[in-house]
Order: sequence, then structure tokens, then C-alpha cells
Amino acid sequence: MSDKLPNPERGCGHLERGKAYIRGIGGSGDGILPPFVRVNPPIPYREIGTQGSFTRSFETIDGITTQIVAGAGREFEPLYPGHVDVQDVYESMVPEFGYESRMDIPNREIDRHIDRLKVRAGFEEGETATLGGESWGHMDVTSQTDLLMRAGESYYPEMGDFIDEAVNHGLSKAIPVSKTRDPPTIIPGVTRCWVMSPSAGDDDYGGAVIGYAYIGEIVFTEPEDGSVPAYIEEMEQNGKLSVRDIEEPQDADAETGPAEVTIEEALSGDD
Repeated sequence: MSDKLPNPERGCGHLERGKAYIRGIGGSGDGILPPFVRVNPPIPYREIGTQGSFTRSFETIDGITTQIVAGAGREFEPLYPGHVDVQDVYESMVPEFGYESRMDIPNREIDRHIDRLKVRAGFEEGETATLGGESWGHMDVTSQTDLLMRAGESYYPEMGDFIDEAVNHGLSKAIPVSKTRDPPTIIPGVTRCWVMSPSAGDDDYGGAVIGYAYIGEIVFTEPEDGSVPAYIEEMEQNGKLSVRDIEEPQDADAETGPAEVTIEEALSGDD
């Protein structure tokens, strides 16, 4: 697989050089993590902007509480590209998460997510004082928070436009990064980016959360002249992002290749 980032046309255009992006897992669906999880019906959200006016950056949220409380009574549907055999996906979950059989896989996506967190933390059945022999403060998942971003209404007039793109090509959202502003801290394959869409809301709320994608990495696209800013190089050295070259612009239906994050990488404990 090329180390360059795939560059299919999206609703907001192609990747730009010299910018930072949050990237989801690839759109092929290879592996266990779904490219996108749709919430049905969407969750009304007005705390971030009013009357359809939303921040262009990201907010840090408690995703688990959001899913359990605000998502009560709603369906969370893991979505994969059409060519993926979802039965094979569930079959792979059995050995990866220590289930005895497919019958033991939880029906709810939130329960599967919590099981992934337990595996990540080294939790074993019967352990109560600590997880995996580590103290609470030494487990990265205890400080894990999700992100909230918006799908621009001018680029994605219908919420389904963004969902289809995320499923087929993986999430890709530009974020502000500068000398004085670090990218968010993520755990690849664990941290999620929740997405709200102005087109999914109503006049009272102005928008609604339509689902989430698992974040695979944060990247800074290599400038045209190859000159990477010193502060970006420092961020890369500190593991806050990676500098990646990008492929030539491709059509919207271009193949994106295998998933950026395999389940082994998501569970390895290496950030």
C-alpha cells in the first residue's frame, strides 16, 4: 500500500497541502471497526451554535455518556461498504475480543465499544481493584474523550451525503493547528469523532448528531515544496500527528485501499 494518503473527491473537495486533518479508518471495511456508525434518529444538538450556525473547529465531549444517555432509545448502526460481508466482520470479533462464540457478541454498539476499551486496558474477567494490573491513572482509556465536529451544510446538503462519503472513503475533517494550538489527543481506533449536520435538525435546534467515526490518525499534509514547518516537525516527533504526502486528486468513486488502522493496531496499546 502506498504511504501516500488517498485523495478522492469529497463534498468539500480534495485534500489540500499544508493542512492538518483528522482521518478515520479507510473505507474498505477490512477489519472490525466500521467506517461510520449512524444514529437513528439523529440526536438534536443546539449547545454548539444556534439556528444552523456551527463552529468550524472541534469540541471535546464525553462520547460514552452521549451514547448511553442522549442515545437512549436510538439505534446505533455500524455501516460498512457494500462489498464487505458483515458476517465475516462479526466472525472476526470472536477471537479478537475473547468471545466464546458469535452468540456472545453484544447486540448494542455501545456494549461492543466498551468491550474494546476493556481489551485495550487489559481488563480480565474477575479483576476489580485495577484493570490489567495497572492503576487507574496509568490507563490511557480512562482519559479518553471523543470529538464533535460538523458537516458543512453547503458541502453536504443532506446528512446522507456525508454518511455515504465516510463509509466509502473514511472520515476526513480539516482541523486548525498552529504554533499555539496543538491537535487533539486521540487513541487510534478508540477515540471517535461525532458528526452533527445542520440538515438533520429543525428550527428549534438547528442541527443534530448523525453518528460517529473511529479516528485512525491525525495528519499534516506535506506542502508542495516539501518544507514542513518546524512546529509541525516537533509535533510529529512528540507523536501528536504524522506528516503524510498525498496522492494526485482522484474521482469521487476511486478506491481508497485497505483500512488505515487494523484491529491489531487499535488494540496494541501503542498510541
